[in-house]
Amino acid sequence: DQVLDQEAFTERVQRAIDALPERAREVFILKRDAGQSYKEIAALLSISPKTVEAHMSTAYRLLRQQLADLLE
Repeated sequence: DQVLDQEAFTERVQRAIDALPERAREVFILKRDAGQSYKEIAALLSISPKTVEAHMSTAYRLLRQQLADLLE
């Protein structure tokens, strides 16, 4: 039962990530999975570090909204 709950949780989080706007999702994944810094992501995507920061803020805000019931 707990394994199913973990699988459902993981699937729900992945769906929320998949639903992010394209650039916000890309930045979020590069930060989370590749562990790159904002500066590295900015260079890779040819955007400023401030723009990377803005995309991360968007990603976090939308994920908090989508997953609010799981955070309670």
